[in-house]
Amino acid sequence: MTYMGSNKTADFIKVKGGIVIAEDIIITSTTDNGQGVSVNNGGRVWLTGTNLKGVHKGMTITDGSVRMEGGEINFKGDYGVYLNQGMAALIAVKMTYTGNNNKAEFIRIVGEDTTNAMEKTGKVQKNAVVVASHLTIDGNGYGQGMRVVDGGRVVLIRPNYTNIYNGMAITKGTVHMEGGEINFKGEYGVYFTRHKYNIT
Repeated sequence: MTYMGSNKTADFIKVKGGIVIAEDIIITSTTDNGQGVSVNNGGRVWLTGTNLKGVHKGMTITDGSVRMEGGEINFKGDYGVYLNQGMAALIAVKMTYTGNNNKAEFIRIVGEDTTNAMEKTGKVQKNAVVVASHLTIDGNGYGQGMRVVDGGRVVLIRPNYTNIYNGMAITKGTVHMEGGEINFKGEYGVYFTRHKYNIT
């Protein structure tokens, strides 16, 4: 699939409540516009060996789940993966940022601050979880590896963050990282407030 238009929010794959399984798909934007995948309304997507090239944004998950095995996300806009509610599993995925914005984010997880949710309501209303194994990130000197806010949760297994401006910022979230490397040139490798951060 190739996009040649000027709409930054045009979707290559849009899933609303359905199930999509895609293998060895190549998604290309010739104008640095468009978005690779959009998932909401409980939709589920399984991508194997899928390449998103030259897109403005990689994927947006507002309510659903994405499992991506292998492949690449090459983006120039605000973020590579945005998760608001649901789950994203990234296994041996390579992410590359081609823009020049230090605030662009490879992965942004926005959950819900559930510090007292169980005590007050007896249930958690929103869940945002990312599990990434052997994830490779290259910012070409720009961008931030990850931002976790409002109760988002992340498990990283041997990630490799190279040539990024900032590593990761964690606000009201939880990150567990096993092994891996963060190579940055900006203000911080890990910045955290009201968090739980565990490195092994």
